[in-house]
Parts: sequence; structure tokens; C-alpha cells
Amino acid sequence: MGVYQRCAAGVDALLELAAPRQCAGCRRRHERWCAGCASALTALCRGPAYGWVTRDLSGLPAVWSHAVYESVLTRCLPAFKDDDRTDLSAPLAPLLRASVIGVMHQAPQLLEARADSRLLVVCAPSSAASVRTRGRLPLLELTRRALAGGGFTIAAPARLTFRRRVVDQSGLDADQRVSNLAGAMRADRVEGLSCLLLDDVLTTGATLAEATRALRSAGAQHVVAATLATAVRRFEP
Repeated sequence: MGVYQRCAAGVDALLELAAPRQCAGCRRRHERWCAGCASALTALCRGPAYGWVTRDLSGLPAVWSHAVYESVLTRCLPAFKDDDRTDLSAPLAPLLRASVIGVMHQAPQLLEARADSRLLVVCAPSSAASVRTRGRLPLLELTRRALAGGGFTIAAPARLTFRRRVVDQSGLDADQRVSNLAGAMRADRVEGLSCLLLDDVLTTGATLAEATRALRSAGAQHVVAATLATAVRRFEP
């Protein structure tokens, strides 16, 4: 081992003592992403898709999700978004790619639009407060990695944005989320285009419904959505 390698190893050891690493999926110490969590996420990607998701919400487009939002996903996805764990884009991107592939095969209007160069991939926007806090756009980063080399046209963030302030959705119920987002987004003109709208997790559907309204108001011919995962409500027997 050369001098540089020894110095790097020493620095790494000091950092480990000061702030021990934890796996983003299971909190195992001394590993940033353990083999068990990597295997679990790979199994989700290769497993059967959840499929079309339904919500009792007016204006919600057809939404395709690849997985259920549970287990390792509920820990590693927030870590990627909010804890600056940008390294997790590598294991998460295949899950988004799988969802896009799935919805493309299930929605012929998207295949037709892509063949005619009329398909635009649009990411659900982040609020101004989220952008300030994170200093980045995690969904856009993930989308670019997931669809790299696939021939997709990905919209710039300015194509779909918030035009007024909204509050953090995390503490709101379904009705409050709808009220919070009603009329909050604007889109640039997308006349004649079919839009594949992407988000990370479908919960109530309020974000996708409002984004769809904005895109249709801007002239979108079709809007179909896809997410990595969907939150599934568990009922007591």
C-alpha cells in the first residue's frame, strides 16, 4: 500500500470513529449499504410489478407503480432524498426504470407518442422550501440516471413548477393535501405532447392530480403517471 492509500485509509478510519457509518436500509453499523438491503432492493426490481394503482380522487391520471412502499424502501428512499445519500441513486434507479418500462408496455398512447417524438417525461415538482433545504432535485437526479441512454426527452424543472407557496404535505390528511395543492402548479405549453409524469411514491395522489391538471391546462394530449412505489393502506381484520 502506497503513502496515498495509507493516508486515505487513516482518514477513513478517523471518520468512522467520529461518525460511524450506517446502512441506509437497515441501520447496520459500519456499512453505508449492506449486502442484505442491496439484495432486497434488487429482488423488488426483478419481481412482479404492483401495477395500476387506484385512488378515489378526481383528476388523478392512470398511475403505474412497480413496488409497494414498505420495508427497505421506507428507509433508503428518504435517506436518498433528505440525508444527501446520493450514492443510493445507483440501487434506486433500476426501480424507477422498471416502473417506466412497465407503464410504457401498458399504455399504448405513450409508445405511439415516443415513436412520433411527442413523449415528454416530466418530474413532479419540489416545493421551493424543499429545494432550499436539500439544495438539489433528487427526483430529477434519479430520473436522469434511470433513463440514461433510453432515448427519452426529460423536461427541464422549469416546465412544471409551483406558482404559489404550499405547506409541507407530510402532516396533512388526504383532503388537506388536495386543498394545499389546488391550483398550485403551472406548466409551460406542451400542446400535442403526451406526458409521462414521474414521482417517487404515490400516497393520496394529490401531487399527481394537481400536476396533471397543470399539464392538461398547458395543452398536454395525454398524461400517464408512474412511481417507484405506492403506499398501500393496511386494514385491520
